Amino acid sequence: MEQKAPMNFQKALREFDGDKEFLIEILHDFLKQVKSQIEPIRQAISRGDAETVRREAHSIKGGAANLGANDLSMKAFELEDIGKSGILEGSAESLQKLEKELMRLENYAKNQQAG
Repeated sequence: MEQKAPMNFQKALREFDGDKEFLIEILHDFLKQVKSQIEPIRQAISRGDAETVRREAHSIKGGAANLGANDLSMKAFELEDIGKSGILEGSAESLQKLEKELMRLENYAKNQQAG
């Protein structure tokens, strides 16, 4: 069974008035931004800083949702929820899932650019 795409590219493309180049540019900027947020989240988890985990995950969740990357948005929501609870149990696993989904989106973006 083929795995569904990590984002609804056609829907996002409509949101960007069909400007594929601009959408790809925004997508790459978003991916770069999320990558820069991973290490601060990891450090916050090791420090027990739930508020930073919540804040960073919330930011990723919104950006992903705006791009139609719903799976990434959901993974970020899970992490945000953990941060909101103040109890970071399971947060490292949640971050791993988020990173895995981020890689999937990154590979997808590369294929869209090539296609």
